[in-house]
Amino acid sequence: MDTTTLKGLTVLEALVRSGESRSAGELAQELGLVRSNVHRTLQTLAHAGYVEAIADSAKYRPTLRLWELGNVVVQRFDIRKQAYPTMQALAAHTGETILLAVRQRLEVCFLDKIQTEKPVGTFVLLGARAPVHCTAPGKAILSRCSHSELLALPEKFERYTAKTITTRDALIAELAIARERGYAINTSEWREGVNSLGVSITAPGGEALGAISVTGPDTRVTLKKLDGYAPVLVEAARELSRRIGG
Repeated sequence: MDTTTLKGLTVLEALVRSGESRSAGELAQELGLVRSNVHRTLQTLAHAGYVEAIADSAKYRPTLRLWELGNVVVQRFDIRKQAYPTMQALAAHTGETILLAVRQRLEVCFLDKIQTEKPVGTFVLLGARAPVHCTAPGKAILSRCSHSELLALPEKFERYTAKTITTRDALIAELAIARERGYAINTSEWREGVNSLGVSITAPGGEALGAISVTGPDTRVTLKKLDGYAPVLVEAARELSRRIGG
């Protein structure tokens, strides 16, 4: 493994995710790296056009180069184009936020969304990531994995709330239920006070390509509401899977 490249990517990701300009010293302290090495990395990234130095400051910020590359990658996900009409119909039916997500190792990445028009709702940034083990779309995708694939997951997971599933065994048991009923539920497992229901979008062979989900505050999107949404989302995902599979 090229550790220099890995450290460079780590620095770049930390700078992007911070949401603000950062100095080499600040990033070095956060990441536990040597300041001089981080400084050289930032200079290299600036030369390549991924970050820029702020005038009269020791700080750097990311450029739009990452957005340009990311947009090219997203455009290759035909699932996004195919799913949008389905998402529109689900948003109209539920009145809640509808999300499209794909799995990226131990996370899901949100490719698209239709935001609720209600004054209080769940807000998710496009391109944002969330843990796969405690989100409805993540669990919906995992429910399509084979037992051997699930055994390759970590034995322990990070806890986010009192309801987060933190062991592989407990997750596998939860996924068996999701597989049986055709959808996964998250009740305040990742974010306190947020409920969601996710259904996998599958390829002809049965593997998950991604998932669509409905999400909102638990004061409005109750378990009873989710039970009512389930048949609609399951059928929508089934039809979308057929459409994508040709």
